[in-house]
Amino acid sequence: FACFIGLMSTHLDLTTAYTMQTGLLNEIEGEGPPYLHMHEWAIVHDVPTVWQWMDSSGISLHFKNNDGDLDTWPYPGRVASYNQMIGGLELVKSDVATPLPCEQSTTLRSFYDTMTAGQCHRSGGIEYTSEYLLYHLRLDHLHEKVQNLTRDHFVDQNTTKLDVHGLYYNAHLQAFTDCHLTFNFWENGLVKVIISMETFKADPYFDKQWIFLDAVFVVILIRMLYSESSELIPAIRKGVSGLLNYLEFWNLIDWCAIIFGAIVIAYWVEICFIVSGPLQDKIKNLPTASLDALVFENRTYLTPEHIQSVTPISMYEAQISELHAISVEVAGKHELLRLLVFWYSFVLMMKFFKAFQANPRLDIVIRTLTKSAVEIIHFLIVFTTIFFCFSSAAYVVFGKAIKGFKDQYQAMFMCWRILMGEFEIDDMELVNYYYTSIWMVAFQFMVLLILLNMLLAIIMDTYVAAKQEAGEPSEQLTIWTQIKDACYTVKETQGHIGFYTLLLQLQDEDKPIHPAKVVTSKTLRRAFGRTMKRHQADYIIRRTVEWMKANAGSCDVGLSDTVRLLSILKVNVLRNVEDTQRVLDVLMSEKNASQKARFDAILNDEDPELVAPMDIGGGTNIAQLPKKAGIPRSAPQPSAATAPGPAA
Repeated sequence: FACFIGLMSTHLDLTTAYTMQTGLLNEIEGEGPPYLHMHEWAIVHDVPTVWQWMDSSGISLHFKNNDGDLDTWPYPGRVASYNQMIGGLELVKSDVATPLPCEQSTTLRSFYDTMTAGQCHRSGGIEYTSEYLLYHLRLDHLHEKVQNLTRDHFVDQNTTKLDVHGLYYNAHLQAFTDCHLTFNFWENGLVKVIISMETFKADPYFDKQWIFLDAVFVVILIRMLYSESSELIPAIRKGVSGLLNYLEFWNLIDWCAIIFGAIVIAYWVEICFIVSGPLQDKIKNLPTASLDALVFENRTYLTPEHIQSVTPISMYEAQISELHAISVEVAGKHELLRLLVFWYSFVLMMKFFKAFQANPRLDIVIRTLTKSAVEIIHFLIVFTTIFFCFSSAAYVVFGKAIKGFKDQYQAMFMCWRILMGEFEIDDMELVNYYYTSIWMVAFQFMVLLILLNMLLAIIMDTYVAAKQEAGEPSEQLTIWTQIKDACYTVKETQGHIGFYTLLLQLQDEDKPIHPAKVVTSKTLRRAFGRTMKRHQADYIIRRTVEWMKANAGSCDVGLSDTVRLLSILKVNVLRNVEDTQRVLDVLMSEKNASQKARFDAILNDEDPELVAPMDIGGGTNIAQLPKKAGIPRSAPQPSAATAPGPAA
């Protein structure tokens, strides 16, 4: 766990991510007037104001391209002082390719759109179009480019989203930031501005010391894999019963830890490969140095003709597009890596719970949760029903005016926040004062005062019972005493056969390695041969005797042991049923064959006693008995017990 925390802190480096993203965010939101959003002087609320902001604050925050500033600020493309823009900005427009007719009646469609027979602009397939703002261009050319896009209706009624995409590199922080300033045009006319960023290391292994920590983490995973495989493979060899015995909850948690760890490593290796390879290669191929040199040589920023003299603009824009595609891929994988680490943390928490079972003092929490699970599940049925009723009532009353109640999902989450004490009752009272009072009093009384206290009572009662079962605190091992004993046990059992392998061989129903009921050190060594040393055999007998004395008179069969015994019993019963059915089938087939032969003989007008022999009680064959003279063939033959003659 400590190794995982160290790797997470160094490789993801969220402190650096927060520092870099905060600087960019302050520059984007703080440039003005006019301001972007979340400010009393913010102007962006429709398409014209989007272009107005882009032509003013949008350009000024990204491009400090005043010729007079080259002496005081000789850093073309720098944003927020230390973040170097790579290439320029890419404006990606998402458009509905072919609008479809509105799903309404003909009258309403024609009224909504009288020019195109009632088409809805927001329905249909999506296509993407890109334009570029290069940071080497002069300010007047940048303004002209934005004004041309405005005049040519680059964003129209069919546009669903405009994404301003930029990639920034901060050498001081040794990180890239993939930044998206997105204008979402919703069907209700609202322009939703979303700023999303993902920061990742520019050169992950520039400091080679972190390779050692990665290697340690890989070795730990391999050791876990070997340990679990050494238990799983013998269990599989035993068949279904052995596999079912192995697939208990805590073994599944171990495999989740191994699989999640391997996936995390795979994603991290892939990110490092892309960042150190294709991404840096694309940056290296950009004509940035030549364009910067031309800027300082002319003492002014460039016109499109100047850029064209160094590299074709279309080729330069294509290079930026390819670079941004790679950065988007890395950003997506890096975000997914963070989510995997998020879930992996919970897996490691479950492994801690497994380890806590070894100590009675630490196992009280697990016992409490396990024993109260049934009661909590039944309680949650009642709680969820009542809670959903309150959230639905709040959604109906406040959903039209308050964002937190605008749909059922957000209404439930908002009710949970109210339950935790986070709410603004003034906004609710503005919608309807009387309904707010009724709903709030009923919700707080029923859910907070009654249901939550019932949940606490269930947990506390179970905790007290679990603590009593654990025994007196003075009789329980402390964690440091147990660590001391564990170290001594590891030293004492060095070179022993694995416990799980030993258990599988002893519990094998088909060929148990030690079938005798009396077990001694000598019989154990004779059963296992040279693989078991005398020290281990003596150790097993000694610890078994100690355990039997300590647990004399107690029954320590839990639910998992009961399930395991029932599964073994079921397997044995099914095997006996199969063997019995097989014997029965053989007997029935012999009986049917004898009867069939007799019937065939009768139909063929032959003597059935000669053609269809059949064993009788003493092993004498009926065909060997002498036929009684004078008895017709169709008459019944006397039994062997009453027939006259020497045979009788």
